[in-house]
Amino acid sequence: MKDDDLNRICTINGDIAHREIEGQILILRPDDNFLYTLNGSGRHIWLGIAKKKKLSSIIKSVSKEFGIPEDSARRDLMEFVKDLEAKGILSKKG
Repeated sequence: MKDDDLNRICTINGDIAHREIEGQILILRPDDNFLYTLNGSGRHIWLGIAKKKKLSSIIKSVSKEFGIPEDSARRDLMEFVKDLEAKGILSKKG
């Protein structure tokens, strides 16, 4: 993912089942038997994506919420989104 992708909005694949339970996001893909669990910053990023926020906005929010530099938040978010896109859980939208 390139830095110019930060103005993009990611969307959650419509075939993915997800729920928030006791402060964790639980994700199930229809094509595997693995339960993905997100908490902490992963949960925070997921909720921003679910609200259709731009990635740049989510980075600022993560930085503020967790008291980390925006550069660190950007690296973490970009790695997280790239991983979920590779798994078919997220897709990019212009």
